[in-house]
Amino acid sequence: MRNELPRLEATSPRPRVISGEKLQKTILVIEDDGMLRDILSRTLRGYNVIAVGSLSEGRAVIVERQVEIDLILSDIELGEDRSPTLHAEVQPIIQARNIRWLSMTGYASKEDLDYYRTRGIQIVDKPFDRATIRLAVEQALARP
Repeated sequence: MRNELPRLEATSPRPRVISGEKLQKTILVIEDDGMLRDILSRTLRGYNVIAVGSLSEGRAVIVERQVEIDLILSDIELGEDRSPTLHAEVQPIIQARNIRWLSMTGYASKEDLDYYRTRGIQIVDKPFDRATIRLAVEQALARP
C-alpha cells in the first residue's frame, strides 16, 4: 500500500496535518510559498508536519495549543509579515513548552537577521537542498 501526501494549496484556510511514517516529533512549518511549503512537507517525512501559509495561521496553532509542537520552521519574510514579530509575541509560550525555532530566508533585513542571531536561532539561506534543511531540522531538534 502506498501512502500519498495531500497536496497543500497556497491559500489553504486551515493547517493540514501531514503524517510521516515515524511520527516522532511535530514540526510547524510557516511558509507563504505554497510550492515550497509542499516540498518542505514532503522533505520532512518521518516527522509529524503541520504546514501553514501565514503568521496568523501559525499563531493560531501555537497559541490555541492544537498540538504539541517540537520545532517551528518559519520563513522570515511572509508577504507583509515578518516572523520576528510572531517569535517575539509567542516567546513566553516557546520557552514554557521548550519549542525550538529554525528560520529560513531568501532575503531578510539586517534587523531581522540580527534579531535571530542574537537569540542563537539558526537561519538557513534559501535556496537550500533537501539534505541541508533536513540536517538543520535534526540539529535544531537535538538542541537542549
